[in-house]
Amino acid sequence: MATAADPRWLQDHGIDLAPEAFLRLVRDAVARIASPQPASDPHDDLTPAEVEVLERGGFDLSARDLGDADPVARTAAEFAALLATSASTADVAERLGVDASRVRQLLGANRLFGVRSDAGWRIPTFQLTDRGLLPALGEVVAALDPALHPVAVHRWFTTRTDDLPAEHGPLSPRDWLRAGYPPATVIELARHL
Repeated sequence: MATAADPRWLQDHGIDLAPEAFLRLVRDAVARIASPQPASDPHDDLTPAEVEVLERGGFDLSARDLGDADPVARTAAEFAALLATSASTADVAERLGVDASRVRQLLGANRLFGVRSDAGWRIPTFQLTDRGLLPALGEVVAALDPALHPVAVHRWFTTRTDDLPAEHGPLSPRDWLRAGYPPATVIELARHL
């Protein structure tokens, strides 16, 4: 059975990286997401009287292993996948038919969303179409709070919302822009994230 350490498995899932490079991205993602301090036991952080009051009120203070439902682990995994499926500035430049310096200018001017990594910029490909960048992408990215986490930006761009109704149901901001609808609504939504 192929695993994530198998180059063929990575390629079959749209990841054109050597397993070692993929593992570096995963480590980078986990380092950015996970707290260096493990979750503490409430019994160690609270006085016995506080523990008693909370438990009497129905709070379960026992330690839990959340497994696959651990939000930190899930976000780190999603971030690693986002980085692994992102493109380098050189790759984006080639797809757009421009010089890599132009891509870096767009990143620096907050007109293209990217993530800095040890290996340089990684540009999530949800921003690209077969013909280039999403229409009005620069205005939308400029409206986003630069402090937003890359996973939050990706989820927002790719998740359908009732704020963007279309004939066959709600669209994601990405699909709205791709379909050629007026970008003003998406820009306004981006300002309020």
